[in-house]
Amino acid sequence: MHAADSARNGRPHRRLRVLRWMLFALFALFVVGWALAVIGISRNMRLPVDERWAGSGMLFLEGTIALLWIVIAFSWRHAARFALVVLPSAFLIEFIGVTVGVPVGPYHYTDALAPSILGRVPAPITCAWLMIALGTLATAAWIVQRERRWAIIPVAALLATGLDACLEPTAYHVKAYWLWETSGRYYGIPAINFLGWFVASAAIVALAASALRYRDSATRLPLAFVPISLYWATVLMFALIDGFRGYPIGTVIGAALCIMALPPLLRWRRERLTPALDRPDPSIPSRPTHASAPSSQE
Repeated sequence: MHAADSARNGRPHRRLRVLRWMLFALFALFVVGWALAVIGISRNMRLPVDERWAGSGMLFLEGTIALLWIVIAFSWRHAARFALVVLPSAFLIEFIGVTVGVPVGPYHYTDALAPSILGRVPAPITCAWLMIALGTLATAAWIVQRERRWAIIPVAALLATGLDACLEPTAYHVKAYWLWETSGRYYGIPAINFLGWFVASAAIVALAASALRYRDSATRLPLAFVPISLYWATVLMFALIDGFRGYPIGTVIGAALCIMALPPLLRWRRERLTPALDRPDPSIPSRPTHASAPSSQE
């Protein structure tokens, strides 16, 4: 049962209203941080605070928004199950990656993000996977047609890989969150990174979908714009920064990802404009029509 269904018989649910206001406040804070990040990093401006905690704070904020939305759209139990599945699996993948270079190639994190878990993986990176898993899952469920629900996981993995392609130039060259120990043609980033990201994100998203039992249409859930907006806002942020900092291919990839949103937007707009009386109610079984029904003149 969704948390939104807990208000029954017209009685207001104060706790649910408080959670919604908390979500709106955190999302507004994310919008402010998003704008400051785009302007500050694009123009190479220095912040009056420790930049390690500025970047880390944004990643923690995104993860918190993702979990709070799950509480509102599903329940506390779903949010706990989601976190207990995504966080350990994300940390394990990251830890194996920095230790043996599988599945994305050899790399290591710097001290640009804090705090660090076991001195190897920044906690904000692990927390960021909450947004990546939920954002790509919700966005894929929004893009994919109902009759093709089997494609949600591969589409989500493709969206996650596209996001990584957008953020890599900024995170690697501009902010130096991590350093690659081998080189590649995409701004010095090895090609195996993107194959590894597709495989790793597919595994984490599949686990996340199982934890949430995410079968409903994305737009039918309460405040469905939140996880979808988190994903597209992150893509747009790094695409813009890439353009200003001289990494145009990242901007092109971000634009291509944004184009993927056009068909579901048009489909959603069509559904919104279609009069309710013209749409069949799925809860009412269709009745057979009898061509041989007696006429009123008989």
